[in-house]
Amino acid sequence: MPAAMPSTRPVPVPNPIFINSSDEPLYPVRSHFRINWTQPGSKDKTMASLITCPHCGVRPKEEFTIRGDASLVRPAPTASDETWHDYVYVRANPRGRTLEHWQHAGGCRRFLVVERDTFTHEVYSVTDGAAFARENGK
Repeated sequence: MPAAMPSTRPVPVPNPIFINSSDEPLYPVRSHFRINWTQPGSKDKTMASLITCPHCGVRPKEEFTIRGDASLVRPAPTASDETWHDYVYVRANPRGRTLEHWQHAGGCRRFLVVERDTFTHEVYSVTDGAAFARENGK
C-alpha cells in the first residue's frame, strides 16, 4: 500500500490585525507553542529561550510555568466583598516591566519571582520566591 501523500493545499494566511490604529499591520508568526503577532521586518517577539534559575542555572523556558502577578497584596480577612472580588478576579494587563510568580516545574520546582517586559518578553531578573517574600515583608 503506498504511503499517504501530504496535503498540497496552501495554508490560508489570516488577515493582518491592526492595534491602536497603527498603520503597520501585524502578521502571524508561528512559534513552538502559539501564534505570535509581529510586524514585518521586526525582531521576533517570542520570549527568550533561556531563563537563569537561581538554583539550577540556565534552563530552557519550557521548564517554567507562569503563576501570576507577584505585585498583588492580599487583602485583610475582614476586607469588604468588593475588595476580595477585585483581588481574585480583576487583573490589570500592563505593558512593560512586571513582576510575576513563576514555578520551575521541570527542574527544582521552586517558586521564583521574574521581572520581565510583557511587550518584548525580555527577562531582567530572576529571584527566589522565598527571598523575595523576606525582602518585601510578604
